[in-house]
Amino acid sequence: MKILQAMVAALVLCFPIAAWSQQAKLHKILIFPFKLAGPEVSDNYSAELAAALGSELAREGDVEVISGQTFISAVQEKKVDPARITRIMSRIDANIAIWGTVTKLESGYSLELNVLNPPKGLKPRLFTATAKDMQELISGMKEVSGEIGNVVLNRPKIGEIKIEGNNRIQRDAILSKIEMKPGTTFRRSALGDEIRELYSMGYFDDVRIQADETPKGEVDLTIVLKERPSIKNIEIEGTSVLSKDEILDQIKTKSLTVASTEKIHEDINKIKKMYEKKGYYQPKIDYEIKELSRNEAQLIFKINEGEKSYLTDIKFEGNKKISDDELKKALSLKEKSWFWFVDDSGTFTREKLEENRLRVMQYYMEKGFVNVQVGAPEVDIRDGKVTLTIPVREGNRYQVREVNIDGDILEGQTKEELLQKLGVKPKTWFQRSLVAEDIKNLTRIYNNAGYAYADVEPRQKINDEHEFLDITYKITKGNPVRIGRVDIHGNERTRDKVIRRQLDMSEGELYNADKFEATKNRLEGSEFFEAVKLKTTPGSKPDEMNVDVEVIEKKTGSLTAGLGYSSQDGAMGNVNLQEKNLLGLGIVANAKTNISGRRTTYEGSITYPWMFDTQMTGSLRGYKNMNKETNFFRESDGFSAHLGFPIYGSWGMTTGIARDSNKLSGFEPVFARSVVDYYKRYGVTAQKYMNISENSVSLGFARDTRNNSVIPTGGSRVNFGSRFSGFGGDVSFANYYGEATYYHALYWKSIFKVRASGSMLSELGAEPIPFDRRIVLGGINSIRGYRYGDIGPKDVYKNVIGGDRALYCNLEIFFPVIEQLKLNGVVFADAGNAWNVSESPFFTTLKAGAGLGIRWVSPMGPVRLEYGWKLAPEKGEDPGAFAFSMGALF
Repeated sequence: MKILQAMVAALVLCFPIAAWSQQAKLHKILIFPFKLAGPEVSDNYSAELAAALGSELAREGDVEVISGQTFISAVQEKKVDPARITRIMSRIDANIAIWGTVTKLESGYSLELNVLNPPKGLKPRLFTATAKDMQELISGMKEVSGEIGNVVLNRPKIGEIKIEGNNRIQRDAILSKIEMKPGTTFRRSALGDEIRELYSMGYFDDVRIQADETPKGEVDLTIVLKERPSIKNIEIEGTSVLSKDEILDQIKTKSLTVASTEKIHEDINKIKKMYEKKGYYQPKIDYEIKELSRNEAQLIFKINEGEKSYLTDIKFEGNKKISDDELKKALSLKEKSWFWFVDDSGTFTREKLEENRLRVMQYYMEKGFVNVQVGAPEVDIRDGKVTLTIPVREGNRYQVREVNIDGDILEGQTKEELLQKLGVKPKTWFQRSLVAEDIKNLTRIYNNAGYAYADVEPRQKINDEHEFLDITYKITKGNPVRIGRVDIHGNERTRDKVIRRQLDMSEGELYNADKFEATKNRLEGSEFFEAVKLKTTPGSKPDEMNVDVEVIEKKTGSLTAGLGYSSQDGAMGNVNLQEKNLLGLGIVANAKTNISGRRTTYEGSITYPWMFDTQMTGSLRGYKNMNKETNFFRESDGFSAHLGFPIYGSWGMTTGIARDSNKLSGFEPVFARSVVDYYKRYGVTAQKYMNISENSVSLGFARDTRNNSVIPTGGSRVNFGSRFSGFGGDVSFANYYGEATYYHALYWKSIFKVRASGSMLSELGAEPIPFDRRIVLGGINSIRGYRYGDIGPKDVYKNVIGGDRALYCNLEIFFPVIEQLKLNGVVFADAGNAWNVSESPFFTTLKAGAGLGIRWVSPMGPVRLEYGWKLAPEKGEDPGAFAFSMGALF
């Protein structure tokens, strides 16, 4: 059936041309090489232009082109004699002759053509054309040939164009595919091209073009079409890996559109690529169009998915100095491993081939192989196994012999000082990344000195014989540049002053790249914007640069809810309503509630950074808590107000006041005796402290140099301060605290963390410290291996009543387990104690634990599961304890 359709289509394509050829009269056209006027016109263009014109005229089908090269002398005279040309034409039986001149103009080229048709007289007809360059002139021969054909060869013009059989495809869409238009020259040679163009639309089973002469001497065209049926519905057969909806969503062919074989084949290729992403590289996909009534059809994709394939073998050819195993580490594609179901190893996509080829090349260049060549990877898929072969030509390995700096040296700097800052060093293997880093660092040094357009060019001199190279950084500093205007765009809600106070630059000062980067980081860190761009434009002076700060604002309000679990509080849930940019002033307003099996908290707060347009931050907070402690129930509420100030560098200071109310009840009988005895030692009754009010002032200092607030790999965080209670309240005491945490990156992407934390309570006057404020330790956030509240001084009833001193230290090493899943392991050691300074020294009852666990950033939130062993358990104590916590937002 398909063969028969192809034969019919071929006959249709040939028929219009054959029919018109029977009526055609053959024109023999003599074309002479064109004369050239101007020294800048190459001789080659003379024959090329003539050949281009002859080729276009010959496409008409009734034209024979004869080269005039043999008779070129007839047109080289200053004045061409038409009679002489006519005699030449008679000798070779030509009825039309063409000669011309190409002239070079200031703005391009011009062409003058003379066309002689003796039956119409001995006066040649003049045709002209102009173009901006020679290639455009050559391309314009199609238009010139059309004019000649229309005037000299008496080509008819196209009159009306009719279309029959198009029920669904619009007339304008059809006419846009063909070149023939009403009023243009009719060219019978173009009929076949037009039919092929209409077939290429993919909407027709049959296309014919009828050409009829009219009494006016024009040609009317009738395009007769047979549309393919419209698709009523699409069915997918044989798929299990991909769902029907997944496929229908990606393919171009849709229901209620005309069936197009071109689109269907594109869809088949699209489906194959979808299968490749799933690891199926050899699916067989065919289609069937079932005709229905009313010129409708059902499209069926028939799929044989085949077997899933895995990347099982990666080979390298030509590598002699670097092993296969070492090169494999550079690839993002990995051979199938034992953990393929979780670490994505064995997954292969052709889209990653070029990326991995470049990875191999980069790896070699980092090892000193300057001229390494890495060929296109070869893929072999058999029996569900993919073998990848990467050809390599290593070349020589080069060592750096000399490193030098040439060009402009900054004032106050010496060449030797700049050389000390370079990463590339003599007597080391060449590393391309170090060169790139040196360029970046040198450019930054000059940028920070005001030279915004400084250029650093690395020049390499290679000695192949001895396999070394010299590197010279050529520096051109240019002129110093100052900041002109700073304009802000895109902030519809956020006020200008909120943005400007984050700018680390001011108008009139020298350009500084570090300040540009700091400004961008601050604006992005404000969390007010989806995107931040800093663009520079020339200023009003040559040494001036304007800065455009372009921001795209994002929604800063959020309503979140969460679920979680911890071994300390059990199941828990929370709801948080927050606005981070209230009134466009950067004010943060927050209202939240947390509910668990042991605790219920309601809290509202508002924080106003840059209060009164200064660097001061003000905050107000109110809360209400209901907590089930281990041995009693606590109900508390209160409010606080704080002011924060930057001091120096990364240091800041916070001071505040607070008022809290605290009500205790529901004591366990055994623990109640401990509480009564505790207060009796101070000569007061316990009942007095069951419902108290506390007024306090606080002062704190903090510094944060961590490189990431979520997963730090370097830097530290320090905070310490004090809180004094009294001032007309029911209790008087002081609380001093301090904590320092340090992070350091180790080998194999592991991270070392050490934290030291301490606190101290001190009585002010004769008032006792409320027993519920005394310090206890243990649990996932202090000393693991012990449960929360297990560590602290005990009374005669063996109840832990807490101490007035506490100090503990945590040592942790994090390491990736399954990096793709963000699953990390941790080993830890904790030590510390809570004690009463008047009763027991710190080391007498020191508690310590060690253990291991996992940290998983899961789709449901962060998960911690850890087990700690007591290093010196007392008689009757458990050897250790599990600690678990999980939180999530949804």
